[in-house]
Amino acid sequence: MSIRNWPLAFVLVSMIVKLSTVSAQTPMVSTQAGDHNQPYSLASVNGEFALVGSYTGGIARQLGIVHIKDGDLTGFIRVNVQGSTPTQRVVVYISFTGAMTVAEDGTGVVTLTVTYPDQSVHEATLDVLITKAQESKWGKTAMEIEGMQRETPALSPGSLIVNTLIRRPQ
Repeated sequence: MSIRNWPLAFVLVSMIVKLSTVSAQTPMVSTQAGDHNQPYSLASVNGEFALVGSYTGGIARQLGIVHIKDGDLTGFIRVNVQGSTPTQRVVVYISFTGAMTVAEDGTGVVTLTVTYPDQSVHEATLDVLITKAQESKWGKTAMEIEGMQRETPALSPGSLIVNTLIRRPQ
């Protein structure tokens, strides 16, 4: 082999070594009947999730905890919004309860009853998508869920709220 072909040979050897390293570190997924490509279900989303959300334009931020059990949701968020002046920030504590549906493809809808600090109540609907999951012989477990609210939020009219739910360790 001539010296001028060494860079190509080096790249090929590097790729082969990298692929063999990745395949050695990647756990094998069983392909037995019933184990692979199972549909999502409400069981996929059971658990506790951290919620991280934002409003369009970066005008507000959400941080909270969500508990999901058999399609029932409870939780709270703290929302950092602009106060009465452009230089003032206010953190608002909001609690919610609701229900979630999950389709076999990992899409779903969440309907919430949201309670604000002044005890006023608003309804909210979110479209969700399971974006990361782990699969086992018992089914799929959602590790991350992306969501977007259909209605404009009461704390910031005209904004779009997007959020991510990230499964917390049990």
